[in-house]
Amino acid sequence: MPKQHTTKGPSAFDAWYQQQWGERWPLLREALCAPSHHVAWWNPHTSLDPLAWLPPDATTHDAPNGCYSAATFPPPALDPQGIPCAYLLDAASVWVALALNPPPHAKILDLCAAPGGKSAILASMLGPHGHLTANDRSAQRRQRLRQVLHSYFPTSLHSQFSITGHDAERWCLHQTNAYTHILLDAPCSSERHLLHQPSLLLDWTPARSKQLAQRQYTMLASALQVLQPQGRLLYSTCSISPLENDLVLARLLHKKPSAFVFLPLDLPPYAETTQHGYHILPDRSPHGPIFLAALQKS
Repeated sequence: MPKQHTTKGPSAFDAWYQQQWGERWPLLREALCAPSHHVAWWNPHTSLDPLAWLPPDATTHDAPNGCYSAATFPPPALDPQGIPCAYLLDAASVWVALALNPPPHAKILDLCAAPGGKSAILASMLGPHGHLTANDRSAQRRQRLRQVLHSYFPTSLHSQFSITGHDAERWCLHQTNAYTHILLDAPCSSERHLLHQPSLLLDWTPARSKQLAQRQYTMLASALQVLQPQGRLLYSTCSISPLENDLVLARLLHKKPSAFVFLPLDLPPYAETTQHGYHILPDRSPHGPIFLAALQKS
């Protein structure tokens, strides 16, 4: 584990991440400070023609399945039923949703679902007998989540998803062995957001990442209990801190060595393997940052 600094603020932030990433840190930092590059996930429930909305430079090259890449996109247009034609998000987030890989009949739990882009993608994969529970503890974020799911899908499909506001760390106290597929896109340090809001760095200390890692582990351990045997659990963060990524998984493996196995993922060539998962980072790809790992319950 990297040695922690006792000072706080931007200099402590850079020193700490320099220690973790070494010579790569300056370029990674520069890439994190650059504007995010979004793709457009095309809503399969819209009646609009993609060619009527997409910009002239739009392409599917190097974009996840069901998405378009372009320099910029106009605001999503509404079809005659009021359904938005697309959702704009980082391609790395699309890869997270696709990596869960649920079959049409899956019973899915998205534990930290807001603002709703990944939930919308997961909901679009459901067949008539599948169901999605989209959860977020924050009432304000849950309002946005509800707006996304209700607007992107026709009313006839709304019965296929539920929106809840439970504590992801304590879900296992109320339900176990309940879902075939779980996505845990855990709250994290979100270093890109910190670098785009310099005022947030003034009180930064390494303890922040350590505290988040404890919450992430509790959520992950709880999610594993809520997952059905042979079910699939996808853990992800948008952090570049090993404390919140591989070390969270290493702790779970140490505590529950026979409870699960790691699964390989089919990701684009720019995804980098880590000890237990994969990174997509913006200094070596057009997208990210994202960390993801797939587990199957024993």
